[in-house]
Parts: sequence; C-alpha cells; structure tokens
Amino acid sequence: MHIVQSGGRTERCCLWGGGSMAPQCALLVVLATLLAALETEQHAPKNRGYSWYTGPCTKPWWDHNLQFTPDRNSYGVNEELQLTCPGQLKPSFTSVKCVIQFQEPSSIAQYVWMGRNSTGAWIHIAGAVWCVETCQRPQWDTKLHLTPDLQEYRKNDAVMLSCPEGLQPSYTHVRCAEGNGALDDAGSVYRDTWQGWSSTGAWLRIEGTVQCLGPCTKPQWDHRLQFTPDRNSYGVNEELQLTCSGQLKPFFTSVKCVIQFQEPISIAQYVWMGKKASGVWTRIEKNISCKEKCQKPQWDSRIRLDPDQEFYNFNKTVMLTCPNGYWPSAMRITCVKPSPHQGLSAPQNIWFMKNSTGLWPLAVGDMRCVEVLEVVPGTLDVSSTSIKLNWTCRFPDACQHMQATCRLTGPSSPPCKAEEVTGVELLHGQMGTFTCPPLQPFTDYTVTISVPPSTVLFSWVIRTKETVPQKPEQLQLDASTGTLRWKALPSCQGEIIGYQLNITARALQDGGFLQIERLRLSSQTTEHPLPTYGPGTTYVVAVRGLTAVGPGAASWFHTNGTEMPDGCSRLVLHTSPSQGTAVLPLHPISQRPEAASEHQLLVAVTHNSTVLEDACSGELQPSNHSHPAEPYVAAVLNLSAPTDFMLGDGTRGHGFHNAPLHPGWDYTALLRLARRSPQAETFTCVCYSFSMGKWLLCPTPVPEGLSVSPLFPSHILARTGTAESRSSCGSRGNFCFPHPGSIYLL
Repeated sequence: MHIVQSGGRTERCCLWGGGSMAPQCALLVVLATLLAALETEQHAPKNRGYSWYTGPCTKPWWDHNLQFTPDRNSYGVNEELQLTCPGQLKPSFTSVKCVIQFQEPSSIAQYVWMGRNSTGAWIHIAGAVWCVETCQRPQWDTKLHLTPDLQEYRKNDAVMLSCPEGLQPSYTHVRCAEGNGALDDAGSVYRDTWQGWSSTGAWLRIEGTVQCLGPCTKPQWDHRLQFTPDRNSYGVNEELQLTCSGQLKPFFTSVKCVIQFQEPISIAQYVWMGKKASGVWTRIEKNISCKEKCQKPQWDSRIRLDPDQEFYNFNKTVMLTCPNGYWPSAMRITCVKPSPHQGLSAPQNIWFMKNSTGLWPLAVGDMRCVEVLEVVPGTLDVSSTSIKLNWTCRFPDACQHMQATCRLTGPSSPPCKAEEVTGVELLHGQMGTFTCPPLQPFTDYTVTISVPPSTVLFSWVIRTKETVPQKPEQLQLDASTGTLRWKALPSCQGEIIGYQLNITARALQDGGFLQIERLRLSSQTTEHPLPTYGPGTTYVVAVRGLTAVGPGAASWFHTNGTEMPDGCSRLVLHTSPSQGTAVLPLHPISQRPEAASEHQLLVAVTHNSTVLEDACSGELQPSNHSHPAEPYVAAVLNLSAPTDFMLGDGTRGHGFHNAPLHPGWDYTALLRLARRSPQAETFTCVCYSFSMGKWLLCPTPVPEGLSVSPLFPSHILARTGTAESRSSCGSRGNFCFPHPGSIYLL
C-alpha cells in the first residue's frame, strides 16, 4: 500500500496487481481514508485546507538525568507526562506534553513540546529541560515577606525582602546562589546557599539568618551633645543633627545609623556614620564629644582644605590648594587659641598662615585663590595676523620652565583652510611679552601658557581681527539676459557683509556720456543686471567683497568695444581766453525733462579719462585756486530746460566759485547728476572738453590790417588788440610773429 496526497486529500493505493484481491484493496482504501479524516478532525486546526495522518511523538533528548513517567520511546499527541530528577535536583518543568503546531505562513504541521509553568499555564519549551539546582524557601524571620513568595527558587532567582512598618530587613534583596543538590569539595551535599545584596554594592554569602531589625538605639556619646530630633531610637538611614552648647563643637554635625555586614561571615549589625565637610559619609570609629575647635574658615570657595572638615583641632596644620592655574595666598594655615591680654577678652580662635620664609604671620583678611599668571586685557594686542600679550608671574616658584603656544582652536576645513601653528616658546623671568607667529585673519586660536607636564597657568581663545576679503572669482556675463554673476565669497578673512559694484558706462553718442554706479549689495546676492544704454556703449565693472574692515581687491569685467579716447567732443559754443570764460550749451540729464533737478558743474584741468571718472563719482570741493588746479565744483544748477552757461565768469553761489579759466590750459567740464540711496549711488556726467587759447608776446608789433601768411591759416589768427577767438576749440601753437610788442592768439 502507498500513501499519496492529491487535491487536498490523503489516499492509499494498492501497488500489487488486480485479481481476486482488488475488492479487498478497494475496501481498505475507503476505511483508511475515513480513519485519517477522523483523526485530522480531532487534532488539526480547523479551516487549514489540509488533512493529516499523524503518528506518535518521539521521546525528546533532554537531560539524561531526567526520569519520564510513563517512560516510553514515543507519546501520543496531547498526552501529559511527568518529569523528575534524581536526588535533590529539580526539573525546569515537571509536566510536559507533545502538541501539533502549524508553521506560518506555509501552514506546515510540526511537533512541539509544551511545559506547565508555576502558574499552571502551558508554555512552549524553547530549549531543553534540565535537572537544575534549587533552593527551598529560606526559614528566616517569620516577619519577613518574600516577593515572589514561592516554596522553591531556582539558582540566581532574585527575591525582594520587606518587613512590617517600623522594621528593616538586614538584607533588602537576596538570591539563590547554590541549590540543595550542590556538592562540597568532599562530594557531600550541603544545604542551600543564599546571598544578600550589601550596601557596598556586592553579593555576600548569608551565613546566619535574615531578620526584621528594629530601630537604632540613641548612641551614648558625650552628654553635652544635643540631638535633633531628640529621641531614644532612630530609623535606619535617618539623618540627624548634632550640636554642642556655647563655643563647643562636635566632630560631626550630621550622623545616621546604617546596617553593615561583618566580614567574612556577613552578620548584619548597626553602625553610625558621620558626614564630612565634603559630603562623604564615613564610619564613626569612636565616640563623638563636644570640644573647643576652630570652625572651617569661610574664604574663597575655590580653596580646598586638606583635611576637609567642618572643625579643626587647635595647632593642626591644614594644607590649602587651588584649581589648576591658581595658587592660594598661603600654602599652610593653622588655628590657635589666643590668651586674654590686658584684661580684654580674646577671640575664640584665630588663623595663622605659613609664608615662604617659614614664619607664621597672622592671616589678615580672606585667603583666596590668585591667578599665578596675570595677563592684563588692556595690554592684549590683536591684529589680523598676530596676537601679542604682556604677562606677569605673581608666584615665581610656580612659573619655572613656563612655555607658551598658539594653536588653532578647532580643525579647519576648506574653503577656509588654515595651517596649524607649530613651535613652543620658553618664557623666562617674572614678566615679559609673548607674540604668536604669523596667523590667519579671522581665525580662532588658543593661546596657552603652561608649566610641564600639565599645569595650565593661562589659556584664552582669541580670534584674530578681520581684514579685507579676497577678490571674487568666476565673474561672468550672461549675454542673453545682460546679467553679471560671480561666485559667493567665503568668510575666511572676515564676515562677508555684502558686495560693492562699480559700474562705469561710457558712450560717444551726443559727444560724450559717462555714467558711474556704485552699488552696495547684500552678502546673499551674487548677480546683478547691467544698465542698458545705446549701441557702442562700453562697460567696465569692478566687483569687490565687503567686510567690516572695508572692500577687498576687485575682480574686473570689461565689455569688448571701441576704446574710449581721452576727453570728449561735445560742442563748446565760445571761449574767451582774455576773459577766462567758455560758453557751454547745457541740457538737463533728468529722466523727466519737465522736472527741475539739481545738477553740478564740475571742472577738471585735464582730458584724462581716469581723472574724469574719479571726478564724476567723487566728493569734490570748491575751487582753491591751486596750480595746477584740482577738479572742483564751479556751480550748482537747477536745470529743467536747455540753457547756455558761461563758465569762468567769477560768480559765487551755493558756496562754490565759478573761477575764471586760465589761457593755454586744457579743460573738461562735467555736468553731473547724482542720485543716492542707502544701497546705491549713481553719477551721470555729460562731458565738454576744450582748450583755452595760448597768448604769446612777440618783440615787434604787427601792423594794422596784417595780411595772413599762407603758413598761418586765418582761423588761428586774431586781430591785434582783440581778445576773442573765432574757434570753439581754441587751437594753439608755438609760433611767434616777427613784430615785437604785439599779442597774437594761436
């Protein structure tokens, strides 16, 4: 017969041939199928979609010491059996059974063993069942309450102990250390071993019994002691205060009763503890008495006394120390009781200090921790590349072998990579100056003065000052939008607070046009559109980063175009060298011609384009009649319509002087319109370039009605006695006529 699974059913088929056995085989198949279905219905979970034919569970291979009841090689599903162990050992489960469980998500059936725990619930046995050591419930003080309260405990099971109100267990936590199946060195079984958790934080073997202890009895110390609270008994760990009458003092002012265990047998006993001035509790080895003592002085809180106590015996030397980098006013002090003098009552106690000479002078005032090394902040000199300080050592003995260093406070990283400063400078004497090697701007350095191996006398974190930033990089023009872009500057040499743009636009239309924009942009801005003018306009742009110190180096951008010549060709109507005047045809620069706006008329004795750009955007002064003249403001005009203006007529107005022009000088007049806002300055200038004619004195007069030589064209000669030129440009030369006493304009 062969068993197969098909379509969710288990079938048995006869493998032998037909003949007379065929009917019997068919009957067996039907009966076997019915039995399998019935068995599956009893043991398999419902609605699984499977029918199973199950056999017996094999006896598990657990601890070989285990005894099974009944003891067979196999067991039926859900058949409960009992487990025992030899001697005093106990199984981890006393009742077990085999059940069928289905493994998710495939729903494959498998045998598992379940064990009944102490509460009677069946749980899955994850590992093996072993014969283990156990401890019986200890027979200690009947007033003790055990949590959990069981008759048996397995090895290392922890149990919490408590007592009725007003009582304290000698141990609050215990555990089963060795069960009643353990063997000693001779091979004999000994009794249970329990351990208790001591106040020192260790498990101690309990040799005796654990009791509920009553309160601590009030100690029989000095009868002059006053207890607060004052009772005949005190609870464990209850803190109480001790005082004495008059000027007497107890050795401890705070005490408490605790439970301690006597080694090596760990017998619990009461002991009294006293709190030191440092807050540490220490065991009181002898009776506390009221004595006349010196109270701990209330000086600088940084001073540490050794020994550190609330009260000190007379004539006892006490050491004083301070934190690293400080020294106390005195290294040793002692307290004495003075005698009355001349009938006057003496103070209860006074402190003396031991100085460097070994004498014990009176400690006048408070002892304090003093800095060994003094660096006066007012002497600290910090620049963008250096740190310099003056130091003074107050205690020469503490300043031997001093050394000073400058180090980066923290690691640096790109783009502000700073090199570490190396080297150590040895300091000598009681005072001096220390200067750090060349440093990076706007960088934190730790300046340290120390005494090897580890005594730090001085340590400050100092940031070097800012300087101007490096020039911006990657300056590019987007031709499609006319926008100029650049890469943002890192705050390596100072905090970047913005960018400064100087945009100079020059054009030849209308004889000469110049516009200069000075812009202040935020630190987040890294692009700006260029102003749009007519064809042939050339642009020069300077981009600078700004820190609190000022602008840094500029990155330049130049547009391709015709090179602009010096000067300009805007028409000048008339010049008069003899009177020092020139007539200029002025037109308002205002974007709205009907609106009057304040224009400035500037005068520069040059045609140089660089000087003219500076003059157009500069803060100019009135004429100071210097020679050669500096660029100056000749007049302030409110222009709303075209007008002819006589430059150099000598008039004064608005605090400026329209000074006469000098014959033979080259001039450029700039009609300027300035617009200012908190973030931008725009200066637009119209240019007028001209030269005043040069007058020469010849040795002989020229006759009336001089005929013009072909070498001297008529448009460059003037009639004798006249002072006007027929030229708007005022051309000049170095010629002289042969008639002395006459003046010619060339």
